[in-house]
Amino acid sequence: MKDLAEAKAPTLDLSNYEKVFLWSFRISLIVVFLPSKSLSYILPFSLYFGWAFILFSYRIFLRLLILSLILFLAGVFYAYVYDEFSPQNFFFSQLGLSTYFIFFIVDKRALSNPLLLKKATKFCFQMFIFQGLFGIIQASYGFIQTGSFDVANGDYVEGTIHPSLAAELSFSNPLFAYNMTFLMLASFIYIQFFKKRRNYLPFLIGTLSLLLASVVHLMAFFVVAILISFVVVRPKISNFFPSIAKVNPNNVRYGLFFGVVLFVLSVFVFQSSNMRSFGAYYSNFTSGVPAKAIITYSSIFELPEEHPAMLCIGLGSGQFSSRASLMLSGLYLEKEVPFFSKHTSRSFNNHLGYLLINSPTHGGNSTEKPYYSLLTVFTEFGLLGLFFLIVVGITILKGIYSNRQHPLSLFFSIGFFFFGMCGIQEFYWEMPQAAFIGLMLLILIKSNISANQLNIFILPNHSSHENEV
Repeated sequence: MKDLAEAKAPTLDLSNYEKVFLWSFRISLIVVFLPSKSLSYILPFSLYFGWAFILFSYRIFLRLLILSLILFLAGVFYAYVYDEFSPQNFFFSQLGLSTYFIFFIVDKRALSNPLLLKKATKFCFQMFIFQGLFGIIQASYGFIQTGSFDVANGDYVEGTIHPSLAAELSFSNPLFAYNMTFLMLASFIYIQFFKKRRNYLPFLIGTLSLLLASVVHLMAFFVVAILISFVVVRPKISNFFPSIAKVNPNNVRYGLFFGVVLFVLSVFVFQSSNMRSFGAYYSNFTSGVPAKAIITYSSIFELPEEHPAMLCIGLGSGQFSSRASLMLSGLYLEKEVPFFSKHTSRSFNNHLGYLLINSPTHGGNSTEKPYYSLLTVFTEFGLLGLFFLIVVGITILKGIYSNRQHPLSLFFSIGFFFFGMCGIQEFYWEMPQAAFIGLMLLILIKSNISANQLNIFILPNHSSHENEV
């Protein structure tokens, strides 16, 4: 098989649509690593309206209008069904869910130019190195303070999301690790498929900072996503490392085996205490002790008794366990949300409020906290929401399997499974600062796969186009 970097690209030019998307991607990547979480909340809607004005696209305007009408009718419907429905919570929750409106707004067929993917992944690679260096400096300071790279040291590694040497002890550390995981995926694509010289040394800088961030559940999800993807896609290693085709297959297997062993050993060396805690977390959850287990049981068996319609349609967006609901409850954040008043429903107070009071928002382990995005789908959108997720998931899996011969399918599969598993842990699905960049990257990858289903594509490095856009 030809080296992918030698294959010809369909085009060497970017359309206006692609240029706008590329700059939107770059701006978004910068914003999600800024300290301000408020900026990330208004980011998706700002980009959507920006696209409509810059491109003079009546289609985007029309889709935004249709989307607004659908949301308005949905709010009216839930207000009719539930007497304690809060319109302000519903509206505020749309800022978090606006991440997913991109599927309705963007024309994915217009994003299949490999040059667009090249420039996007190159920027990811540059950001990966920069944030990695920043994270390593923070980890070194943490080592000075704690005397170890284990346990609490990871809290210091937050990149420019919290540009300080001191640990914030909030969600900045998981946010950093989550976004860095997608940057690592994008960086590997850039190095392997687009770069003339495959030098992985700079790549290791970002990878080391990700390891030092010590977000164990994200590392576990990423490893599981890789294993599942290898089973689903069944890629040929020589597709990604052509020189391996000349090597004895047994040596390749031994090399991969020892590589995995080395990675696992490095995790246990740097994160031995964190890794040993897995057993305790599992035992606590299955015994029903943590707040996460309590709210899961309550949502499945008790809430439907109080609200029979909830089992089918949920309580409505922003009404119970979503991050929007928690933020407006006054129990989740230390400060009030500007322009919104505090609000809690009877259901929230009876089932979730007391768990929040007894569960530390800052610090502690997210495995034991009484909220996660998959629960939000069930409690606020019901079985219909879960059914929709299942249908979408099956459709994507079919697409991955049918296009498994495409070199990018493995990376799309890893990103998809990683994104999905994060929803069982925390609010990753509901925060634009977490979800938006990952989704934009997956859309770019999928667009290239769909446009070149069985073809080996990748852009050669043309110096004349290196400074474009």
